Amino acid sequence: MQVVGTLNNGNKHGYAAGLMISTYRGQPTVRHGGAWAGYRAELLRFPKQHTSVAVLCNVAQSVPSQRANRMADIILANVLAPTPAAEKKETSESVSPDILQRYVGVYKNDKDAYQRVELKGDKLTLANYGIELIPQSPTLFRTNFSQGTVSFSDQQMVFGLFEDQPEKHTLIRTSAPKDLSPFVSDYYSPELDATWQLRLQDGQLTLQVKHSNNPPITLRPVTENTFTLESGVLRFETRSGVPNSASLTVDRIRNIEFLRQ
Repeated sequence: MQVVGTLNNGNKHGYAAGLMISTYRGQPTVRHGGAWAGYRAELLRFPKQHTSVAVLCNVAQSVPSQRANRMADIILANVLAPTPAAEKKETSESVSPDILQRYVGVYKNDKDAYQRVELKGDKLTLANYGIELIPQSPTLFRTNFSQGTVSFSDQQMVFGLFEDQPEKHTLIRTSAPKDLSPFVSDYYSPELDATWQLRLQDGQLTLQVKHSNNPPITLRPVTENTFTLESGVLRFETRSGVPNSASLTVDRIRNIEFLRQ
């Protein structure tokens, strides 16, 4: 179960049979987290020390992996390697709103995934995840959601929150459809046996799962036929100028088809 996979280029990706094999502060670790709705969990094991940490949370922004690490920092303080000084300091720097405004927009990577950056008051946020970017310099930001960073330079955003290899995103120009009413309909997914109801509310296109009590989700336009929703993308195919199907792609699934009813 602890044999990690190997990519075609020979690199090992760290994922075994349902287990993440890595190190933390110089010690081997076996770990895995879980998430569903607002629940978050992490199980972190240090095999050499015969020590495990389990974290259970009921808040979506709780980041149990970091909490498990902090618990290990205390329990295994005498065997863990020193933490680099840069990681110990959680500082912030004052950056002018004019500079922050330059980074606002929609960014796209080579996997055709989008990240939306917004300015709320005087705080820059990653809208997909609803988390704040805390400035460390005019171009470098961290969050309390992840140990990684986000940096900006010349219409580029380097996104290193979750990946071992940071991903580069490019700022793109967005365009909204002049008329959203053609998108209004019910869309059914045979794979999910679910119906999505797309409606107009206050001039915006919204999505709600039929028979669900959850509030509607606002669809944010990227192009004439592409919208972002939370951490996913919804693309419409049209026939004679009218959308007849939609395709959903999020972090773990691609191209789930919804047919217009």
